[in-house]
Amino acid sequence: MNNSKKIAIVALTSTFSIILASIANFQIPFFTFFKPDFSDMPIFVLTFMLGGKYGIISLFVVSIVRMLTGDAVLPATFMLRISSSIVIFFINYYKKYQKNFCFLAIIAIICNIIIRAPISYYLWVFNYNIPREIFVNQMWPSIILLTVLRLSCNILISKLIFKYFGEKLVIR
Repeated sequence: MNNSKKIAIVALTSTFSIILASIANFQIPFFTFFKPDFSDMPIFVLTFMLGGKYGIISLFVVSIVRMLTGDAVLPATFMLRISSSIVIFFINYYKKYQKNFCFLAIIAIICNIIIRAPISYYLWVFNYNIPREIFVNQMWPSIILLTVLRLSCNILISKLIFKYFGEKLVIR
């Protein structure tokens, strides 16, 4: 596959990711506390297809566009978007070395939470003036749980999409 086809695929998956981010304001019945964000899925599938370099490029483009359109206006929210690069790194590692996928997904989620912890703290306590005690005792446990759910769903669905449709998705 030549570079122009790869760039076209990056542009298409970035566009699809932005579209998913804009229509993701729905709630799942009986799970109204969980707002799914499937905008990372096309980027993860792209990483399975073409590798980590193209996944990072797509993530960066999507993050910039979402920042310019007002979806991620603060630098902290931009950094939260970029924290998905940890998952891209582990998907790329899996793609290269075919190691245990479940173990790598768990490590990627843990690393993502470690990166998100100080950013979330800064965002909620200093930007939105939420008292520290409320954030630590009430908000932080739910942020961890929802991050684990969101990333688990995105990684698993991306893996399944690539597994079952990967050969059809790769343009020769």
